Amino acid sequence: METIKRNGTTVPFKKEKIIEAIRRANLAVGDTDRMDKGTAQAIASSIEEYAEILEELGRTITVEEIQDEVIERIQKAGYYRL
Repeated sequence: METIKRNGTTVPFKKEKIIEAIRRANLAVGDTDRMDKGTAQAIASSIEEYAEILEELGRTITVEEIQDEVIERIQKAGYYRL
C-alpha cells in the first residue's frame, strides 16, 4: 500500500508515522489534553484500514487525506486541544 506525497511521489504507507505525529502533538499540549498511546494506535489503524479500502477501489491515499482524517478522528475522540 502506498501514499502520495505533496510533491506527487509515492512512498509506502507507514502507520508508524501517524503515531509519531500524534506523539509529537502530545508534547505541545498540557498533560490533561494528551492522548493515550492506545487511542493514537487505534486512530492510526483506522486510517490504515481506510487507506486499504481506497486501494481496493483503485485509489491511493494522499498525505493531505491522511492529515484530514487524523484531525477528524482526534476531534471525534474528544481531544480538541491536541
